[in-house]
This record gives sequence, structure tokens and C-alpha cells, in this order.
Amino acid sequence: MLAAVNEHLAVAGLSITREDALMLAERRVESLAETERIEFGPPAAAAIAKAIASSPFLMQDNLADVLAELQDAFYALRNELPVDVPDAEIVEALGDCFDTHFAAHEVPCDIDYQPSKPVNPQLLGLDYIEAWLAQLLAETRWIAQFDAASCVNVLERACPDYKGLHVNLYDLLSPHESELGSFRIRA
Repeated sequence: MLAAVNEHLAVAGLSITREDALMLAERRVESLAETERIEFGPPAAAAIAKAIASSPFLMQDNLADVLAELQDAFYALRNELPVDVPDAEIVEALGDCFDTHFAAHEVPCDIDYQPSKPVNPQLLGLDYIEAWLAQLLAETRWIAQFDAASCVNVLERACPDYKGLHVNLYDLLSPHESELGSFRIRA
């Protein structure tokens, strides 16, 4: 398995160690036992390595763990899907999911609402989206502690066109916290 996996990863300048290959083999045995399957062909790890080798999101430091997770997913899917679904289709789908998971920040969409505190641009994929959502949640919770009518009054004074602009409501409201203070909702 080591040679087959490394052959596919070589195009990206990556490789797994003998210890990594042993870990993958152990995980393969565990996955096959959990799904009550046997495998006659080559291990899925080599096909998975080939499917994700060109991904710009694959990194040497977590390569073996990524391959192990994808291998586990492969065997779980193989167990759930009809037998007429070829292994190659499952591997291809896993490769597509891998890039989508780590490149979620590059999926064409609009996130016009910019948080008050910028998200670390070095984060990738779902890590970026989760950090953006966490910042949005913190700002929303801060705003939610005040009465909506008082927030609207402050927004109309501070930025009369706030409804037509892509502006951060937290940035507009936070300097006026003392004006909102008497309107706090009691829990």
C-alpha cells in the first residue's frame, strides 16, 4: 500500500511514511470490521490518494489523518450504497467533497455582511466559514441584549440609510451603547 499511495501523492510532492501506511492498514481493518465487509481488490487508500493528490488543500502535516478519515468514509459509504455503484464513483465523490470542505470560502456566493472584527484570512474552507459565523453570532448576541426599538432609533440617528447599505450594525450601535443601556431586555 505504501508504494501505491506514495506514487499518487508524488505529483504533489507529498508522501506517507511506513508508520502512516501501518496506521492506514489498521484503520482499514477496523473500518472493514465495523461495516462487516471484506475487500478483495487493492486498498481504497491508493485510489483516494490519487483522487485528492492534486488538491491545493492537502498538506503533509495532516496527510495520513486525512487519508484515514477519507478511507473510513469510503468504507461507510460503500456499505450504504447499492453494489452497482462503482468504487471509483465513491472515490471521486470523496475527492470532490474534500476540496469543497477545505475550499468552502471559495464557493461562489456572497457574504456581504462584514463582521466588525475581520476573520483571519489564513483560515481555509469551513474553518473560515465557522470563524465568520462565530464572529457574527457574537455581534448578534450583543445587539440582541437590547430592545429592537431602541436599536432602530439609534441606527436612524447614526446612519439614516442603514437599511440600504451593507453596513455592520454592531459597528453602528456599539459607540452608542450608553443610549441603548436603559433598553436592555431583562432575562
